[in-house]
Amino acid sequence: MPRPLPLLLALPLLLVLAACAGNGAGAGTCDVGTLDPGTIEATVDGEAWTGGATTWLLAGSSLQVNSESAGGWWLSAVAQETTAGAALGDAVSAGSWPADVDLPPDGGTGGWVTFYPDSGDSYSTKQADGGSLTLAGEDGTDLLGCFSFTAANGAGDEVTVESGVFRATGG
Repeated sequence: MPRPLPLLLALPLLLVLAACAGNGAGAGTCDVGTLDPGTIEATVDGEAWTGGATTWLLAGSSLQVNSESAGGWWLSAVAQETTAGAALGDAVSAGSWPADVDLPPDGGTGGWVTFYPDSGDSYSTKQADGGSLTLAGEDGTDLLGCFSFTAANGAGDEVTVESGVFRATGG
């Protein structure tokens, strides 16, 4: 019969597990770790994915994050309003971190993600369950963030993207 872990060993393990569970977007915390500039990573339908060079830019009150194609996929995310109702341009200018963004399935207030395979139809959060995006802050001109979402294509096929993190260059 296995012996239970002593309390002193179990508590640090629980803290580590809790920190890992909080790595998704919208959880109020977003830890991108030590990602290199321009890096984006996620789990796509249970498989690890590392995207191509990732950049960000402000266009008026909206923010856009784009990755180049790599590993079979590329991503384009648009964020317009935080869950607190602030325009993204204002939140970025004020350094209001973290900035949580809802990715609603109807494409309403918040933002959306389009996830593109190297071939075939694109997938949009507007056509599925949606998800969330957390902008954690800036490091120099890099924007740090986390995301998770479910997106669908026109045929109704879905893709689930979890534990996404990025360190986008630009600004």
